[in-house]
This record gives sequence, structure tokens and C-alpha cells, in this order.
Amino acid sequence: MAGLYGFLYFKTKTFVDQAISYASPYISITYKGISNPMDGSIALKGVTMRPKFSSRMDSGEVYIRSIEFRLNSVLDFIFLKGKIQKATKENQNLFAIAPKIQMKLDHVRSETKQFSEWWGEGEDGYLDRIIARARAQGCGDTKSIDFAKFIPKLGYETIEYSVILDYEYDKYASVIDLENEWTIHDLTSFSLKGSISNVTSIADFQDPSNLLTKVYFVHQDLGYNKGWIDFCAKESGIKADNYINHHMKHLKSFLSKANVIFSDELYNTYKASLNQAKVTFKFMPESINSALQIVDRYKPSSWPAVLNMTVKVDGKEINDLSMNWNRDTVVKDLLEVKSHDEKTKQQILNETNSPKKKKTKKKKRSYIEVSIHELKNYVNSYVKITLKSGKKFKGLIVGDEENSITLRVRTRGGNMEMQMNYEKIKKASVYK
Repeated sequence: MAGLYGFLYFKTKTFVDQAISYASPYISITYKGISNPMDGSIALKGVTMRPKFSSRMDSGEVYIRSIEFRLNSVLDFIFLKGKIQKATKENQNLFAIAPKIQMKLDHVRSETKQFSEWWGEGEDGYLDRIIARARAQGCGDTKSIDFAKFIPKLGYETIEYSVILDYEYDKYASVIDLENEWTIHDLTSFSLKGSISNVTSIADFQDPSNLLTKVYFVHQDLGYNKGWIDFCAKESGIKADNYINHHMKHLKSFLSKANVIFSDELYNTYKASLNQAKVTFKFMPESINSALQIVDRYKPSSWPAVLNMTVKVDGKEINDLSMNWNRDTVVKDLLEVKSHDEKTKQQILNETNSPKKKKTKKKKRSYIEVSIHELKNYVNSYVKITLKSGKKFKGLIVGDEENSITLRVRTRGGNMEMQMNYEKIKKASVYK
């Protein structure tokens, strides 16, 4: 038995090292250990990846706590290549060769700038720009809040995320189950799960009219929304507890100017999501064809019915899914419509007959160095502190004593407050 385990361990390690060698011209990959529990999975522990050349991801290495790759059987790692070659040659069902494939990336860690640049590459589409504009409604002079671009403002030095990719084929039921789950720790999580039935071979996808599908999209905020809400509350001069209602008022005004209509229950769903409610969308269209043709063939008001759509908030289903907009002009309308604040400013300029006053350019805010004993004057302000020991902290001053301040800093598990004695501080800079 020990000899068999040793043989299988050697073969799986060879399989892994060979796969890494294929990527070696582009990326350097090292790992501290490999696990093969004989259940169809192999796991790499302590993986470090560093691109050898890249215009985007050249700012540092990426560390991954573990990568797990799972097939239906441990023997699949040894015979998979031969099975694929045979099935291709004999025109067999490729789905049945590896009926279960799963990959898990556990706690991938990278620098915040590196992550935001990488993620931001996919945020240039019109839908992303519309969401960024909608998120910024009511946020003072801020015109858009892009997900990735805003992350560095939350004070994280590193970002950790975990990913699960899952595929399983049931040849008796002719069903493919797919899942893609992302958790960006302390920020957000979302997953996309789908089932496709009546699948017997790859050829079935050439005519998807007979294929049935079921799709779940689940989203839950883990701290990102609180970050931009606190930021916007400060920008707008509004208490954080009151900002969500302020934002909703401006958001509804913004969408109505573009003739976009959502039911009150859908607005309340969005509002609940800002407070970390779990929102689940379920779609069960009659066929894949009807889902693929929905934008061209159906009005938005018909989408919930055509997609057989249901929405749940923390497990409770909502009833009114009514929505509507002009599908031919909605993108242009949403990208060009002026927000409430912009329109008000323009009306003031047009309606006044008094001589124009010279505009005072708004001073750009930044971190300004102050003397240590001045910190007591900046309670409720953000500050960067360097201790004489060399340690650096960034956070919010929430209190002051005779010879110290209380600093609230963000950690992976939430927030932590610490006492900072003046005598231990080397220098300090206040955001103003």
C-alpha cells in the first residue's frame, strides 16, 4: 500500500511540476508542499507567483495559501491525457471523461495597488461606468465610484481573496452543474451557479434551443459599501447613519431623469444590500435561446417573466419585480444625464443676472504633516502615523487624552482601536 501511495504521489507531483513548467516562460511559480489525500484531489501549499514580465502586474509577487485541484478520482490525474486523446479520436462524450473538476484558490494575497489595477482592467465597459455613476449619487463632488479604483482609499495595504471554480457532469441525468464563487475578504462576495440540462455531447451546444438552464447569482457585501458610504458621508457633510437615505434620494432622481423605472421593492433590495443583506437572483428561462435573445426580442418590462426571475433578500422573496426603460437610448441617457447636484449648479448659473464671481479653485485634499501635539485638534480626521520604532499606521482619530490619541485602524477582521502615546510617535500627517 505504501508503495502504491508513493507511486501515485510521484505521478501527481510530476503532473503538477509539468503544468508549472508550461507557465515558466511567463510566470515564476514555487510552492512549499504538496498534498495528495487519495480522494481525487491534490493541493499545493504556500504558493508564490511572480510574473516575469507584465505591464500591469509588475508591482510584486502574489502569495496563495493553498491551491486545490480535484478530479473524480486520483487515477484521473494519471490517465486523463490518454482518455482525452482516445475520446477525441473515437468521437466519444468528452464530458464523461472528467465528470468532476474543482479548483480552489484559498486566500490569494497581493498588494492593494496591484489588485486594483488588475481588477480595474475589466471595469471599462458601459455597464461598469453606469454602476460607478449610480454609486456616486449624492457623494458631494465625486462623479463616479469605480469598485477597483476606490479600494486603495479604504486603507488596505494588501488584499486577500479566495476563488472556487466547480464543474460536475451527471451522465445519467445529462446535467452540467457549474459554479464560480469569489470572496474578497472584508470587502465583498459573489457567486454564479448554473445548471444546464439535456446535455449528452458537445454537439448539443450547436443548437441550444433544446437546452434548459437554471442560474443563481448571489451577492453579499462584506465591508466595501461601508467604506464608500463613510467616505461619501464625509464628502457631503452628512452623518454616516443618514447617508444611505440621502444616497437613495439622489439615486432615484438620477435614474428617473434617464426614464429608468424600478419598483419600490427593487429599490429596497438595493438599499438592503448596502447593509450587508445577502441578495439572490434566480433565473429559469424556458431555454438558453430565450435567455440569449432577451435583449433583442423583449422589452425590459418583460425580462422578469421571460427569465422566470425571482429575487430573495436574506432568504425572503420579494414580489414586485417591475422595471422598464428605453433599451435603445438607456446607455446614452444614463451616461449623459446630469446628477441632481450638477443640475442645481447649472440652474443657479443660468438664472442669476449678477456679475460672475471669480471661482475659487477647490483645494485638493491630501495628507499634511503636523506637529505631534497638534493631533488632539484632529479628532474624527484620518491620519498617517510613523512610530519611532519604524512601524506605520493609517486610521481615524477617535479620541484624545493629555499625552496620547486613540486611533481606529482597519484590520482583516474589522476595526481595532489602539492608544498612541505622543512620546512614541516620530511624525504624523493629517488628511485635510
